[in-house]
Amino acid sequence: MEIKWVFLFLYLFGLLANAQIEELKQMANAFYQANAEKYERKLYNLASRDHGKIQETAPASTFEMLLTRKDKNPETGKKSRIYLTIYYYSDPDECRLAAEIWFKKFIRNSSVKPNRKAKINDPEGQYYILFNQEYILVLDTPCYEWEKEEWNNLKKSLLKIFEEPQSKALDIDCSTGIVTWSLNSF
Repeated sequence: MEIKWVFLFLYLFGLLANAQIEELKQMANAFYQANAEKYERKLYNLASRDHGKIQETAPASTFEMLLTRKDKNPETGKKSRIYLTIYYYSDPDECRLAAEIWFKKFIRNSSVKPNRKAKINDPEGQYYILFNQEYILVLDTPCYEWEKEEWNNLKKSLLKIFEEPQSKALDIDCSTGIVTWSLNSF
C-alpha cells in the first residue's frame, strides 16, 4: 500500500514539474509576442550557447529561443540576434546551488561573487542574467550586434514578464566586461 503512495507522489511531482516548465515556455513566448513587431523567433536547431559551466549543474530542463531582428539596423546594416536561454531546476535549493557552482566557472572561465565587483575578460557578448527561485535566465547578444537602446528596451520587456519579488540580476557589459549586480542581492 505504501508503494502505491510513493508512486502516486512521484507521478504528481512529475506533473507539477512539467507544468512549471510549460509555464516558463509560455512566459518566453509572451516575451517574444511583446517584441514580435521587430523580431522573428526560432526555437529549434539552435547551437547551444557558451555560458560557462552552467550545463554541468544538470538543469532539469533547458529552453532556448533566438530572436532575429526583422529589419537591418540603418546605422550598422546588421540584423541583430538576441538569445534567450532558460535553465530550469526542480527546486529553489537546487537552483541556488547551481548558481553557486556556476559562479566559480562562469562565462569565459571567469569567477564572480554575488554583489562583488568583477570583470569578464573579452566577454564576446552583452549579457543580462536573471536569477529566480527555480530558473536562471540568460539574455545575450554578440558584442558586434549590440545596440544600447534596443537592449534596454528588451530588458524592460523581459522584466515585465519574468521579474519576481525575489529576482536577482546581473549585467555584463560588452565593451568593458564589467559585471554589475542589480535587483535584489544574493
